[in-house]
Amino acid sequence: RPSLHTVTFVRSCRHQLFLLDKPRLTMSQAPPPGAMPPTGHAGGQNVTYYVYQMQAPADKKIEVDWSTCFTQVFLRTLLNFLNIAAWVLMLAGIAQCQNECNSGTTPLPFPDFFNTLANTGQNTFTASDCVKYFGLTWWSVWLQFITVVIATAFTVQFFARYKELKSIFTTTMYFFIMSTVLLFFIAEKFSNATYITVNKPGYASGWESGTTLLTVGTIVSATLNFI
Repeated sequence: RPSLHTVTFVRSCRHQLFLLDKPRLTMSQAPPPGAMPPTGHAGGQNVTYYVYQMQAPADKKIEVDWSTCFTQVFLRTLLNFLNIAAWVLMLAGIAQCQNECNSGTTPLPFPDFFNTLANTGQNTFTASDCVKYFGLTWWSVWLQFITVVIATAFTVQFFARYKELKSIFTTTMYFFIMSTVLLFFIAEKFSNATYITVNKPGYASGWESGTTLLTVGTIVSATLNFI
């Protein structure tokens, strides 16, 4: 059978940790050199049993390039930190826009706002109308938050419980994909609103700051999600 000498694997950190999780079979006690099997009785059959046991991953003598692992974890941590910072900008931006809308601050920098209203006139709106209009934006902000939390938990437990967390890696990627698609729509809407508040007179400063924060936050978050 193949030798079980020390082997150095030049692979990614994920593959190395995957190998460490794999136990192997080894003989608990090899027969001494020159040993002969016991002599059976006449007409019988000699049966020699060799007991095998499972060895812990540490006994496999696999050398892991820990510098690669720590580099990957550091990059994951940095990206998660930046993503959290971008999410804070998104939250501040949508909160400011929601507050301006609830206060009835006009004019509104959203040309399609009144198209979403029901049973109201073209020049009047209520706080419930604002909640309805910004509903998708709020959902996108909190979905991004959930995605970042899951990614952060995956990074924190990358070494401690890697084997158990391998199954949620794909799920985390699905969350990133869904969140990024929504962020594209939000970035397009609020970048247009930012352009209106900056280049046209008569808009309150609260609208400008809110739309700007949300635009910057969504663009940064979408970029980091891709990375």
